[in-house]
Amino acid sequence: MANRKNSLIHMEIVGARELEAALMGLGQDRLIKATLKRALINASKPAVETAQRLAPKHTGRMADKIAVSSTLSRRQRRGSGYRFNPNTAYVWIGSAPRGPGTLAEFGSGPRYQKRTRKFVGAMPAQPFMRPAWEQHKDQILRDFAAELWIQIDKSARRLARRQAKAAGIRP
Repeated sequence: MANRKNSLIHMEIVGARELEAALMGLGQDRLIKATLKRALINASKPAVETAQRLAPKHTGRMADKIAVSSTLSRRQRRGSGYRFNPNTAYVWIGSAPRGPGTLAEFGSGPRYQKRTRKFVGAMPAQPFMRPAWEQHKDQILRDFAAELWIQIDKSARRLARRQAKAAGIRP
């Protein structure tokens, strides 16, 4: 579901009780959150690759700056209406916080310099993130469920090794 105010996308999985039980079996909140983040990042990679392929080429190296991240810069947080919840795993797909990404995606009207009022141009919209999301949103959800099982297994093994080491048991 898209929030029109700030164009962030909220995704929710309903009916995944087995996944939830497996996550709760990990016990530690930070471990659960890290597991969710890793699964979301890995599931989002196809959309990132498509966005990089669709990114306008005339804007320089913008395609190289499109990535999936679990943090936002201060500037990105300020304009997004983002409210941090410590019990939630966040992942964003997009271009670098500074640069032509937003202008290329949404375009701009006529732009003028402040002092001289000199016309410096207008940029037509050339969407690349939205088409990439639309193309991959169902695949991301399917991949996320599969990737989450893999990451839960890895986290459980990592936790078992850590607990064995703390108990003085060598594998």
